[in-house]
Amino acid sequence: MTRCSFLGLFIILSCSPLSAQGIRITDVKGDIGCRDPVFSPDGTKIAFSSNKIGYTNIWVMDVNGKRQKQITKKLRNSSAPAWSPDGKKIAFQSYGIGPKDAKKNIWLFDIFVVNIDGTDLRQLTNAQSLGERAQHPCWSPDGKQMVFTRDARLWVMDSDGKNQFPFTPLPANKWERCCDWSPKEDTLAYIAVEEVRKPWKEYRRIWLIGLNRENQRRFSQETKVEDVQWSKNGQYFYYSTHPSLWKIKADGSEPPMKVLDWGPIFDSGRKFDISPDEQWAVLDDSGHDNEGNIYKYRLNSGITKESSSVEK
Repeated sequence: MTRCSFLGLFIILSCSPLSAQGIRITDVKGDIGCRDPVFSPDGTKIAFSSNKIGYTNIWVMDVNGKRQKQITKKLRNSSAPAWSPDGKKIAFQSYGIGPKDAKKNIWLFDIFVVNIDGTDLRQLTNAQSLGERAQHPCWSPDGKQMVFTRDARLWVMDSDGKNQFPFTPLPANKWERCCDWSPKEDTLAYIAVEEVRKPWKEYRRIWLIGLNRENQRRFSQETKVEDVQWSKNGQYFYYSTHPSLWKIKADGSEPPMKVLDWGPIFDSGRKFDISPDEQWAVLDDSGHDNEGNIYKYRLNSGITKESSSVEK
């Protein structure tokens, strides 16, 4: 049975201001950008993508922005880095160095993995053979598998690229992306993007599916979600909508709590990452008059609770 709860007005729990002043930890301008920041598992480093030197490639820096090091070189448009649980490798999407798909007139993303010192670069997928791009890698908590997007659907493979198979059933919920593995390894949370053309609209909602490939379901009616991430204890989700970051119980039993307002500097909902101690968030301002810098924000414990429409 499906029911909706917490329909109503905003409930203000505190008048304390949310932090809107981020700490900028990169300093680039114009056509140069730093994007896709993600914390290392121990919280001491941040991986990100940047075109500071030639093509966009994967970089690593300290959490204060110091000691920036380029990890990949000579690949085309490498982005969406994801740390392995042991912090020794980074998976990412890239055009690689191969030719683009002439029939579709596009470059095709593949999933790659590399050691954090830049050695042992390996390509895990083959978009050219399938004619389907592979994007948005995410490691399982034990590091043995990855989930990724292949065109519209979620796929799963071993972390060495073997045993690739489509995970979500057909028809796909439009475009499924930004997946995150639950700490208990029993559920995937992801964003399903649905386009409605008359009039044109784009709905981005949180969906869940069990690791047994059953119980696929829409989590809430919120239609402008950009990214989703599990809390470390698996009891909550963090998710972003413009211009805020929210935290909500994974069972939908309570309304969401606003933990950050990033203000007008950003022009849309953002991809983000939460530090291992859940005290900080990192995100970039790409698309706002430049190619983007990376900012670090301290999270609040929860100031505002909002009305919600959570499906059960």
